[in-house]
Amino acid sequence: MAEFLDEFLDEFGAPDSVSEPIAKIDQTLPTSLRRLYENFGAASWQKGRFQIIDPKRYQYVVDLWAQSLPEEFRHGLIPYCLSGLGEVWVWRRGVGSAFKYLPIFHALLLDERFASEPRPMKSQCFEIEVELFSWMPDGDSKKVKDFEAAKAVLGELSIDQIYAPKLAIPLGGNFELESLQVTSAPEYLQMVTELEPPRVMTTDDLARIAFGADGPQALKVAMKDVR
Repeated sequence: MAEFLDEFLDEFGAPDSVSEPIAKIDQTLPTSLRRLYENFGAASWQKGRFQIIDPKRYQYVVDLWAQSLPEEFRHGLIPYCLSGLGEVWVWRRGVGSAFKYLPIFHALLLDERFASEPRPMKSQCFEIEVELFSWMPDGDSKKVKDFEAAKAVLGELSIDQIYAPKLAIPLGGNFELESLQVTSAPEYLQMVTELEPPRVMTTDDLARIAFGADGPQALKVAMKDVR
């Protein structure tokens, strides 16, 4: 796992800011993620564009989210990553990715690739490494452009901070630049969840939003072509 840590630091560099060490790291987490926690605790990279978070600070809101999920997705949930625009990535203990919270939709995007059966640690490490390296700088991505625009106006983020709408999404807010503020992620996420439980979405739902009624089939064809 030293190789993973070296590759990660080569790509992203040292974190911009770190928290106090995390007292108790869940030993069921993939080894790659545990190495980041052991070396840095909760930490922020790229001026707040993404963070490895202290799960206990987000566990309450994740437990609230779990009430909206199918029974098989509700247990063993561990929040571990946060984007500067408020996305939260949640792991399922011993299994793999459970869902992502998408603030722009106030929705939980289920990861339906895996059954609820435990999987080998090697498979879990591979998955978490793919997800972590998906944060590699990409100046053409909309997420990066939106983050950089917000940072230019509102300044850099510290640990557990995000850019979020002043008027919460359930109340009609939006992610236009002039509507954003810097705020505490745990407090904001709890507030919007208590206003209205998030809806549950699948990749097919996202495809319909992006491409219309035929979106799910179009996405499957596109993925087949990639393979």
